[in-house]
Amino acid sequence: MKKNLIILGFMGLIVSGFTLMGNSLPTNKSNLFTGSGNCLLCHSGSQGVLMNSAGRDVSPPYHWKSSMMANSAKDPYWRAKVSSEVEENPHLKEVIEDKCATCHAPMGRTEAIYNGRTHFTFDELKQDPLSLDGVSCAVCHQIDPDNLGTVESFSGKYQIKPVKKMYGPYSNPFTISMVNNTGYTPVHGTHIESSALCATCHTLTTPYVDQDGNVAGYFPEQMPYYEWLNSVYPAQKISCQKCHMPSVNEEMKISSLPGNLANKRNPVFEHHFVGGNTVINQLMKDNYTALGINSDLSNLDITAFYTLENLKSNSIEVSSNVSSNSNEIVIDLILKNKTGHKLPTGFPSRRMWVHFYAINVLNLIMILFLTKKMFRFTKLY
Repeated sequence: MKKNLIILGFMGLIVSGFTLMGNSLPTNKSNLFTGSGNCLLCHSGSQGVLMNSAGRDVSPPYHWKSSMMANSAKDPYWRAKVSSEVEENPHLKEVIEDKCATCHAPMGRTEAIYNGRTHFTFDELKQDPLSLDGVSCAVCHQIDPDNLGTVESFSGKYQIKPVKKMYGPYSNPFTISMVNNTGYTPVHGTHIESSALCATCHTLTTPYVDQDGNVAGYFPEQMPYYEWLNSVYPAQKISCQKCHMPSVNEEMKISSLPGNLANKRNPVFEHHFVGGNTVINQLMKDNYTALGINSDLSNLDITAFYTLENLKSNSIEVSSNVSSNSNEIVIDLILKNKTGHKLPTGFPSRRMWVHFYAINVLNLIMILFLTKKMFRFTKLY
């Protein structure tokens, strides 16, 4: 009987392991990278690990997998834009696809260049699980600090060295479990919390062409990092991560292995990565299967919720001053940008609309009264 219990216990561990991995996050490996599914093994929310005091899952993969970061290579708007550019400039297909894959499919493209290639194509991207893993754990946590904050690091010129180190925000990390399970060594790296890390991809210059279709130079397409540098946020020590990766100020274990790990960390950073993009989130929900989205639909709903909350609470403050005379009412609408960059920022096609309504209060009361009466009438009949 005792022997059977041991066997059942062992089988329980196997089932538990498959439960943790029972999703479509990739577990593939390359010379430089490992899929996000391998990180999920230890850093998944469970009893006593990466769960806050209210029982909410705050683990990195939980929120990340439905974010734009995780789905950067599957973003249908981005793919359509790249296809449009290639169709317009077919002679620059390699240049365009390689440039765009650098930050949208960083694992596939970086691996290709490391292996001696000169460029990376979309045909390769679509067949590579690591490319489709987007801006994954093994990308951001492997970026070397050497050139951060310099022009040499921008436009996807992040440095990832073949040393198999995973940088994290905590000092004195326990290393054995990660080394044994992934081959990577966790090390403390303060740069993981710096805006300069984000700037490697979010400061982007792209080539433009002359009337003959030849590359004539580069223009500043996206400049959130420079906008941040010129805001009050650096002086207030508010980095990109402060807003886009909100912290949970509670002590908790951040790894399920080893089982007897005593280290608890505080704060824990939630990997929401939400900005103001609600459109693509809905597109991913509507085309879930066709796009090969790896997260649950419920996770996409959570990301949508946090995105709207971020827009409502953290993006803009609206106030007004009202004055009137016998002929007119004058309303000054005051919009205060609460972010550390332009609003909206990033890709130039982004727009923000402010819907303003001036309603006569007496008319509003009458409308509400009539609506209520009509509602009662329809309920009766």
